[in-house]
Amino acid sequence: GEITRLDGVSIDFPEWHFNVRPSNTEPLLRLNLESLVSYEDMEAKRDEVLLQRHPELRAHYDAWAGRQGT
Repeated sequence: GEITRLDGVSIDFPEWHFNVRPSNTEPLLRLNLESLVSYEDMEAKRDEVLLQRHPELRAHYDAWAGRQGT
Protein backbone atom coordinates (compact mmCIF):
# COMPACT_ATOMS: atom_id res chain seq x y z
CA GLY A 1 0.00 0.00 0.00
CA GLU A 2 0.91 3.66 -0.34
CA ILE A 3 2.07 5.21 2.94
CA THR A 4 1.62 8.87 3.86
CA ARG A 5 2.44 10.62 7.13
CA LEU A 6 0.47 13.87 6.84
CA ASP A 7 -1.86 13.22 9.81
CA GLY A 8 -0.48 10.22 11.67
CA VAL A 9 0.23 7.26 9.41
CA SER A 10 -2.12 6.40 6.54
CA ILE A 11 -1.88 3.38 4.28
CA ASP A 12 -3.99 3.24 1.13
CA PHE A 13 -4.78 0.05 -0.76
CA PRO A 14 -7.00 -0.19 -3.87
CA GLU A 15 -10.11 -1.33 -1.95
CA TRP A 16 -9.44 -0.15 1.59
CA HIS A 17 -7.37 2.26 3.66
CA PHE A 18 -6.59 3.10 7.25
CA ASN A 19 -5.12 5.87 9.36
CA VAL A 20 -3.57 5.67 12.84
CA ARG A 21 -2.98 8.89 14.73
CA PRO A 22 -2.81 10.15 18.29
CA SER A 23 -6.03 11.58 19.68
CA ASN A 24 -6.08 15.33 20.16
CA THR A 25 -8.21 15.04 23.31
CA GLU A 26 -7.37 11.70 24.94
CA PRO A 27 -4.18 9.72 25.69
CA LEU A 28 -4.80 7.07 23.03
CA LEU A 29 -4.32 6.19 19.37
CA ARG A 30 -7.21 6.33 16.94
CA LEU A 31 -7.63 3.82 14.13
CA ASN A 32 -9.85 4.87 11.24
CA LEU A 33 -10.36 2.16 8.63
CA GLU A 34 -12.68 2.06 5.61
CA SER A 35 -13.39 -0.58 3.00
CA LEU A 36 -15.01 -0.09 -0.39
CA VAL A 37 -16.04 -3.77 -0.45
CA SER A 38 -18.43 -4.27 2.48
CA TYR A 39 -18.98 -3.77 6.19
CA GLU A 40 -17.79 -7.35 6.79
CA ASP A 41 -14.58 -6.67 4.85
CA MET A 42 -13.99 -3.57 6.97
CA GLU A 43 -14.36 -5.64 10.14
CA ALA A 44 -11.97 -8.30 8.83
CA LYS A 45 -9.36 -5.69 7.84
CA ARG A 46 -9.72 -3.95 11.21
CA ASP A 47 -9.13 -7.22 13.05
CA GLU A 48 -6.18 -8.04 10.80
CA VAL A 49 -4.54 -4.67 11.47
CA LEU A 50 -5.09 -4.78 15.23
CA LEU A 51 -4.05 -8.40 15.70
CA GLN A 52 -0.97 -8.05 13.51
CA ARG A 53 0.24 -5.20 15.70
CA HIS A 54 -0.82 -6.81 18.98
CA PRO A 55 -0.75 -10.63 18.68
CA GLU A 56 -1.17 -10.91 22.45
CA LEU A 57 -4.76 -9.74 21.95
CA ARG A 58 -5.64 -12.91 19.97
CA ALA A 59 -7.04 -14.83 22.97
CA HIS A 60 -9.13 -11.84 24.08
CA TYR A 61 -10.37 -11.30 20.53
CA ASP A 62 -11.25 -14.98 20.06
CA ALA A 63 -13.21 -14.98 23.33
CA TRP A 64 -15.05 -11.80 22.33
CA ALA A 65 -15.78 -13.11 18.82
CA GLY A 66 -17.14 -16.35 20.29
CA ARG A 67 -19.57 -14.41 22.48
CA GLN A 68 -20.75 -12.36 19.49
CA GLY A 69 -21.80 -15.49 17.65
CA THR A 70 -24.15 -16.64 20.42
